[in-house]
Amino acid sequence: MTSATADHLPDSTPSVTVGAPLLVRLVQQLERTAALDRLAPALAGLASPAGREPLQRILLGRDVGHALHPFLTDLPIGFWTSSLVLDLLGHGKDRPASRRLLAAGLAAAVPAAATGLAEWRQTSRPETRVASAHGTLNVLALGLYAGSLATQERSPRLGLALKLAGTAVTGLSGFLGGHLVVARRTGSRHPAYRSDGTGPVLSRPGTATG
Repeated sequence: MTSATADHLPDSTPSVTVGAPLLVRLVQQLERTAALDRLAPALAGLASPAGREPLQRILLGRDVGHALHPFLTDLPIGFWTSSLVLDLLGHGKDRPASRRLLAAGLAAAVPAAATGLAEWRQTSRPETRVASAHGTLNVLALGLYAGSLATQERSPRLGLALKLAGTAVTGLSGFLGGHLVVARRTGSRHPAYRSDGTGPVLSRPGTATG
């Protein structure tokens, strides 16, 4: 992490907490999965442009005060969910609107992905591993939604099936994103929020606070 925008934490490996809820233990196990480190080179290549100024400053929301990525993800998810609702509850005349919403979601995913890659560059293990899984699931979801858009007009059932699959993958990815933001408090923020007496100030066990 860069100290100008986020708490500076060293790499660490979490233990699996015995007696914790199943989902907690599963995510802790994911954080311990070294195989996810193999995704880092590919993601680093994609994220490289996001490390150049002034683009990095914009993508990390430095002048806003905190990360842009979390709320930018609401746009594609909202468009895709609305498209799915039209498919499930609408009529045949609603299909063009459903396709437009699906396309709008794909377009809105571009800035969401760009800010996500910028945030990924700021992480350290184990957050990097979860963020890598989160990003990979997002790529899969984009492929499913793009496939739905390509097939929905000539094969509505296939288009709907791909969209449902994309929704399921997006939900899983969103869960991991929520874990990063809430459980691990990952995300860029202005240093003022660490020094104004309110915090929070993050640290690894056994290390000095950031």
